[in-house]
Amino acid sequence: MLAVSLPKNDSYGSIRNCYSICTVSGYDDNAKVGGICGSSSYEIENCYSVSNGGVCSANSATIGNCYYLSDSETDDIDGTTAKTAEQFKNGEVCYLLNGGKSDETVAFYQTIGEDDYPVLDSTHKVVYADTDCDGSALNYTNGSDVSQSDHDWDDNGFCKNYPTHYQKPEEVNGVYQIANAGQLYWFAAYVNTYDYDNATFRT
Repeated sequence: MLAVSLPKNDSYGSIRNCYSICTVSGYDDNAKVGGICGSSSYEIENCYSVSNGGVCSANSATIGNCYYLSDSETDDIDGTTAKTAEQFKNGEVCYLLNGGKSDETVAFYQTIGEDDYPVLDSTHKVVYADTDCDGSALNYTNGSDVSQSDHDWDDNGFCKNYPTHYQKPEEVNGVYQIANAGQLYWFAAYVNTYDYDNATFRT
């Protein structure tokens, strides 16, 4: 589905999983124009615009997970985010539009290296992401064989990149061998979630 600018005074409804790659214009210099809508009360979600005017000029309803082509933020509308041409081309925007999913529920597809923008056409490929140790995306691919980076633990059992990630202690004969503070934090979170009452602490 290709979404183009809606009439200025359209209101009430929702727009989801749409995009605009056209040029939009208004009847005069004061007209409100945008790739997905001009001015409306539509709820807008999971949409992108590479058109002039961004996603929309004004909207009184909720906008979420929407993106527009720009090297910097050029609007003050909550729920819209500027992305560069490279971020559109490398699969990042496609992955974000799908809510970070790469399963059978996705709406957007993109064959990286061929498509400059995401499309609503399942004959194109699903976008996957290799992730950092906290789950954030590092790079994007059309291959399902993706990886997650290992944590880089310091001597106290805390991840050097994300200190709120704790090292899991070694388990010997069903007993966790807690050797540092990070492992103790990990175990505390574990026993608060599961029923486990056997551990030894060594220094």
